[in-house]
Amino acid sequence: MAHNLGLRRCNINRAETRLFTQSSEQNADIPLDPDPNPEERWSHRQRQQRLLAVVEALAEQDRRCLYLRAEGLRYGR
Repeated sequence: MAHNLGLRRCNINRAETRLFTQSSEQNADIPLDPDPNPEERWSHRQRQQRLLAVVEALAEQDRRCLYLRAEGLRYGR
């Protein structure tokens, strides 16, 4: 009797493991929340402000070169 109970418990555990694995595999592709959280948004905004401050601190000619480079243009060598 104890042997049969042990076998039943093993089968139940196997079935539960399979169900858990299948459901977690299905849910693994679904992001919980694709939008950035408030901390990420704040950090991104801070980074943008610092970058803008650095670009504005450049000399006019350097700034123009940087903008042209950002557009994909390069100078020939």
